[in-house]
Amino acid sequence: FRPEFSAHIGAQAMALAAEQGVKPSGPPPRSPDDPREFLVHWFDELDAQLDTQRAGGPSLFGPNFFCFEETYWSERARSNLLLVHYNDLKEDLAGEMQRIADFLDIAVPETLMPSLVEAARFETMKKDGDALFPKLQKVFDRGADRFINKGRSGRWREYLSAEEVARYNSIVQRACTP
Repeated sequence: FRPEFSAHIGAQAMALAAEQGVKPSGPPPRSPDDPREFLVHWFDELDAQLDTQRAGGPSLFGPNFFCFEETYWSERARSNLLLVHYNDLKEDLAGEMQRIADFLDIAVPETLMPSLVEAARFETMKKDGDALFPKLQKVFDRGADRFINKGRSGRWREYLSAEEVARYNSIVQRACTP
């Protein structure tokens, strides 16, 4: 993040803490540069948050971090909800785009689909990122290039040990219903 945006986020976090009756000790610390250190620190925060909640204490993030996923997962059988996985888009972008169009009952002319697929490719979006997302220049030090990063899932495997992955899985099991 750009320093001014980090300061803005810090001020919002402190205001939210005060609003929820939690005494802020200051703005959130700067994120570590090392991805592994960042993830392990995040695990520590998730563990502490779950312990606080179990003890009946306040939490800045609602019931738990995983509530966001629970909101759509609990509704996955609805006829008006289509779940799309990023890896499926990477593997078969044209097929997934057609599946989405079919779900939305949008007829896409056969001659138009190839250009739409090309425009939606990760590489195209990264190349055109600053035009597509001009506000990201205010947030990230390299704008859209920083936000639209590598375009692949599972990069955590490069950083975490088997024990750290097991710890994360344990946190998920504590936080989420089956």
